[in-house]
Amino acid sequence: MRSVTNVLFAAVLLLACNNEAENKASEDEDTIQQAAPVKEPANEVSFTIADQTVNTKAWNINLFGQNNSSGISVNITTTQADSLPAVNINVNSIQAGTYSFISGAGTLNAVDKAYGEYSPAAVNGKRDHYFFHSGTVTISSIDTTKGILNASFEGEVKNEKGKTFTIANGLITEGVVKKGVTRF
Repeated sequence: MRSVTNVLFAAVLLLACNNEAENKASEDEDTIQQAAPVKEPANEVSFTIADQTVNTKAWNINLFGQNNSSGISVNITTTQADSLPAVNINVNSIQAGTYSFISGAGTLNAVDKAYGEYSPAAVNGKRDHYFFHSGTVTISSIDTTKGILNASFEGEVKNEKGKTFTIANGLITEGVVKKGVTRF
C-alpha cells in the first residue's frame, strides 16, 4: 500500500510542477504579446517648390565612396514615381553639419560640399532635370549604426535652358540609411 501511495504522491507532484510550468509559459506569452511594437522610421521627405508642398518618401539613402578615394558620401533619392516631383542629393560627407550646394566640374570630389538635382513630375513619360547651383543641405543627425538620417535642404535649381526654381523647407525625417558602403 505504501508504494501505491508513493506513486500517487509522485504523480500529483509531477502534475503540479507541469501545471506551474504551463502557467509560467502562458504568462511569458502574455508579456511578449503585450510588448510595444517597434516603431518604423518615418522615412519622409518634404519640400516646397513653386508654392506647392511635395510630401514623398526616401526611396534610397545610402553611403558611397569611390574606390580610389577614402571619402564617404551620402546619397538621398526620393521616390521616383512619374507622377511625383523628385530630388536626388549627394553630400560629400557623413557628419552632422551644413554643406553648400555646388555645380559643375569637380562636384564628385569636392570635400564637404553637396550637389544634386530636382525633377518635376514626368510629362509624357519624360522628366526635365534642374541642378542645384546654390543653397545648402544640413545634416542634423546621422546614425550609421541604426541607419537613420535627419536633414534639411534648400536652394535654387536651374535647368539647361536657364529656367530656375527655388526649393524651400526641405526636410528628411527619419530617413532610412541602407547598411554598408557602396563602392564604385
